[in-house]
Amino acid sequence: MKKLVSPLSIGLIIIIIGEILDLDTRTDFILKTAMLGIIGISYILAGFKEKMSLNKIIVILCGIFLVTKSFIGQNGLLTFISILCIVIPVYLKYQSKNNIENVLDNKKD
Repeated sequence: MKKLVSPLSIGLIIIIIGEILDLDTRTDFILKTAMLGIIGISYILAGFKEKMSLNKIIVILCGIFLVTKSFIGQNGLLTFISILCIVIPVYLKYQSKNNIENVLDNKKD
């Protein structure tokens, strides 16, 4: 979980710096592109480490979408899908961690 949250926090810091400094449109676009690229690449790398094949495919596809989305223009539907692609891998990682803990707790009883 920590490895997936770190790129998200980097992206959040990039956006906050851009908002505080009130940069021009071109620099803002570069910051958002870098943020989506960093998150996308980290999801692709994290996807190859996943053990469950369905989670692996979902995380890698979300990463690929985020990397390609960073070079595509803005669209309402694509923005919504981007938000889902950022949230879904974090949710899957959280769920898999809880499932492992539940299995271990059941074995102790």
